[in-house]
Amino acid sequence: MKFAYDLDLQKVAQLVNALLHSANTATINAALSAEGQIGYDTTLDAVKYFDGSAIQTLARLSDILNDSTLGGGSASTTRAASQASIKAYVDAATAGIATGLKPYPTLFDAGAASTFPSGYAAGDWYRVTVAGTVLGVVLEVGDTVYPTVASPSASNAAHWYVAQSNVSEASNSVFGFIKNATLTEFEGDNSAAANKAMTVSVLNAFLSSNPIPKSYVTTVNLINGTVGVTHNLGGQNLHVTMSDASGPVHALTVPTSNNAINITAKTAISSVKVVITKV
Repeated sequence: MKFAYDLDLQKVAQLVNALLHSANTATINAALSAEGQIGYDTTLDAVKYFDGSAIQTLARLSDILNDSTLGGGSASTTRAASQASIKAYVDAATAGIATGLKPYPTLFDAGAASTFPSGYAAGDWYRVTVAGTVLGVVLEVGDTVYPTVASPSASNAAHWYVAQSNVSEASNSVFGFIKNATLTEFEGDNSAAANKAMTVSVLNAFLSSNPIPKSYVTTVNLINGTVGVTHNLGGQNLHVTMSDASGPVHALTVPTSNNAINITAKTAISSVKVVITKV
C-alpha cells in the first residue's frame, strides 16, 4: 500500500514496529530529497534527515566526546564535548592557580621590614600600614602589595608589584599628580599654585590680553637718502631703535605699509643695527 496524502492517526493510534527507510550511505543520501524526510544510514549506523537544502546526521551518544584532553592536538570541529570532559580539562589547565584574592589584606609594616612578606599563600595580598623602603622600593601608607609570580621570594623585589593608593601632589622634588592652574591663578602669581601646570587654553587666554611684543632685527647701511626695510610685523605702531659700534644712531623712520618702513638719513653710516618692535 502506498499513501499519496497525509496519514492522520488522530493522536490516539501508535505507529508500532515501524522501520525507517534504511540503506547504505550512497543510497539513503540519494533517497532523502524532500524537506523533513528521514532515513537510516546503515553504513554509519545513524539517523539522517533532509532539511530542504542538505542532509543532516543526528548525533549519537557515541558522538559525544568524553576526553579530558578535548582531542589534544587533533581537536575535532564537529564533535561536542561532554560536561565531564570539559570539567576535567579545565581542572587540569588551572591546577595550582589561585582562584582569586582573599577578601581582606594582610597588614604590612614596611618601616620595620627589610624584605617583602614571607610565607605567601595563594590569594594573599598586603596593605602597607607603616611607610618604609624595602629592597629599594619606597612604600607609603595605604599602598597595596601583590606577588607577580606563583611562589614569590621575600628577598626578590622583582617578584612584587606595588600599587600606590595615596599619590600626593607633585612638586620639584616629589613625583605625584599635577593640577592645572586657572587663568586667575597664573595672572596673580598665586603661591598656592606654584606646582600647577598651565594648559594651552590658559596660555592662549593670557597671551590674548598680554601679547608678547614682536621684534625684527637687521643691519643696514644708511645712505644720504632713504633705505627701505621690510619687517613683516603686520602693523604701523612701531618702536624703532638704531645703533652702530659707537652708540645710538638717529634717523627719520616712516612706515610705508604694515610690513615695511623707510629710514631717511643725511649722511652715510655703515653697519647700523636696526631693531623694530611692534607695540
